[in-house]
Amino acid sequence: MMKKLAIAATLLLALGPARAEWTKVTESASGRTVYIDPAAIKVVGLVRQVQELWDYRDPDQFGDFSSILLVEYNCDTHQRRLLQSSGYKAQHAQGAISGVRTNPNQDWAAIAPQAIAAAILNIVCLN
Repeated sequence: MMKKLAIAATLLLALGPARAEWTKVTESASGRTVYIDPAAIKVVGLVRQVQELWDYRDPDQFGDFSSILLVEYNCDTHQRRLLQSSGYKAQHAQGAISGVRTNPNQDWAAIAPQAIAAAILNIVCLN
C-alpha cells in the first residue's frame, strides 16, 4: 500500500507543473518566491493538503532552482508536515528533475508566525 501511495505521489508531483495554476503567495528577501495551486487543495477535516512551488534565486543545497512540495497543514493546531518534495534544475519546476524525496512518517511541526508557511496556512485554511 505504501509503495502505491509513493508512486501516486511521485506521479502527482511530476505531472503537477504542467497542469497547475500557480498563485503567488510571497517572495522573501532571500530570493525565494512561493506559489500554491489553490485548485488542488485537498480537504480532510481540519487538514489541508497543498502543492507548493518554491523558486530560488540561487540554487539550493542540491543545485536546484525550484522545488514542488506536497505539504499538509493542520488548521486546528497550526502545524505542517512535508510529505514529499521534488527538485528541478530550472525555476518554475522546469528542467530536469534532480530527485524525489518522500517523508511518509514526517512529524507535525509548529509554524512560526512570520514564516512563509504561516502565510500559506492562512490561505489554505480559508478553503
